[in-house]
Amino acid sequence: AANATIVGILVLALGAAEFLDLRRWEEGLETACGLWLIASPFILGYADAGMLRYWHFVLGAAVVLLAMLELRQDWTLSDAELTRHSAR
Repeated sequence: AANATIVGILVLALGAAEFLDLRRWEEGLETACGLWLIASPFILGYADAGMLRYWHFVLGAAVVLLAMLELRQDWTLSDAELTRHSAR
């Protein structure tokens, strides 16, 4: 539960940081958080926990998918356009 809470807080913090200052590296970190959430049942040894493993896999896949969609959306923007879309 602590692992999922920490990853959730990180994803929320990265989303808030992206709202304030739009950068491409934030999507990369969100993708890494999603991949960690998918892999954590196997790395931390609770892969036999049944539904918990499936929830972490589904939620991690959702985070990765959304981060990839955001990255694809931002990929064509120049640095000036990224700055203009930021809340700063």
